[in-house]
Amino acid sequence: MEAARYKRFHLLAGPAGVGEAARFLASALLVSHGVRRDSLAAVGLRGGWIVAAGDVVRHLRPDADTAEGWVRAVLRGRRGLGGYISSEPPSVPRGASFIVVEPGWVGVSGVLGGPPW
Repeated sequence: MEAARYKRFHLLAGPAGVGEAARFLASALLVSHGVRRDSLAAVGLRGGWIVAAGDVVRHLRPDADTAEGWVRAVLRGRRGLGGYISSEPPSVPRGASFIVVEPGWVGVSGVLGGPPW
């Protein structure tokens, strides 16, 4: 997945549980009428990252039970959902808008040209 083609990046960098990861991914990628196709979302979970892109994500729904099931399925390695496990967070291209969320800290930028890592 080439990160440079996305305009928005949503990263939950703190340690998250399955429920928190599901809520974050659903809120980052879903809108009332569909999916944000220009967005990439990633959550730090269990020593890795769940990465999902709006233009390829499938079967992610806004309700908590379905979203948590989606996260668990990705963690089990199920294919065809548009999400995958990575050992590192996705790289954010220079000039892209991004939101980084950590416990007690939220950073929003696009002007500085890259996330804090």
